[in-house]
Amino acid sequence: NSQFMRCTLNILLMTLLASSSSFTLRILRSRVPSGAGLSRYCGRRGSVCNLSSSSNDEVSIPSLLSTHTQSIDAFISMVTSTDLSTTDMFSLQSHVQPAATHNTILLPSSTFAAVPLTAAAASSFHPLVRPILHSTTEDLYLSLLFPLSSPESPKVCVSAPNSGYVVVCNSLQEYALRYATHSEMSSDSPAPAAPAVELYNSFFTPPHVPGETAKFLKYGHAKYTLLRVGPFRDLYESLSLSKLSSLSSSPSPSATGELDVLSSAEASNGKFGTASSFLFYSRLLAGLQGREDEARDAARNVMKADGVSAVAVDLEAAFGEVERLGDFGLSFEEFYVKVREAEEAQEKE
Repeated sequence: NSQFMRCTLNILLMTLLASSSSFTLRILRSRVPSGAGLSRYCGRRGSVCNLSSSSNDEVSIPSLLSTHTQSIDAFISMVTSTDLSTTDMFSLQSHVQPAATHNTILLPSSTFAAVPLTAAAASSFHPLVRPILHSTTEDLYLSLLFPLSSPESPKVCVSAPNSGYVVVCNSLQEYALRYATHSEMSSDSPAPAAPAVELYNSFFTPPHVPGETAKFLKYGHAKYTLLRVGPFRDLYESLSLSKLSSLSSSPSPSATGELDVLSSAEASNGKFGTASSFLFYSRLLAGLQGREDEARDAARNVMKADGVSAVAVDLEAAFGEVERLGDFGLSFEEFYVKVREAEEAQEKE
């Protein structure tokens, strides 16, 4: 009976996908160009991203980069300045795998090196990603993502060569302000403005008001950032994990507590809607009793988001997790191929 039900559900799902114009796997086709060497964008699962469209050619990354050179140079100056040699920079790994104690995961800024903004330097990355800083201690890159929907407004992501990426926030200026305000909130100096704030104000507008973070010390930098700087996917996830830790240690967990755990992850989905945010949401749901169906649906939303290359930096491990949580009844590749075939048939009608 269970096998019959699974087959029935799979048939119903494929029928729904074939008839639904909202299931936008066409977005996936615009994320990766066709041609040889494509597998480097998706690891050994390259066949999942081996798409026929080359609409990526519509985006001229070099010309877009030229319009953002000033802000890129300003940010790199902030991070690599010798005046900030004692300042901590966020670990890129903490953006990829957030923890409940996010504010304690830091690395010295001296471990970062600027990456030349050349085609050669970006040749092993996703075609819409350009690395700008390399963390030599983690072999990860802070990068800019030029989404096809709004390429003139690049997002900040963490990426790795020959693999995928995860989005962190919506602009380099937001990330720079997060860095500057963290430096200010962590500073023991009696000076009116932390060096990072001075540098930020010399490059970006509107300026940050020196000392403003002192009013929010009781909240911590993570909450201050979400309230005053902007949305950050990893901070939303850190808040969810912190609430989950509290819920797990409670002698009598409540439904209200579960909703509180999920609220931050749902806010992240609303702000970003990335494949990685849906995967995180699916993980949370899978860890809560009686939410298996919701976890499955969230995992399947990974394919409706911004492309399978955006699910994780380690795509091989992430695809296996999506298969398990999504309970497709077949491999991720097979499921994707069926959906793609259904879409192409619909387009021909």
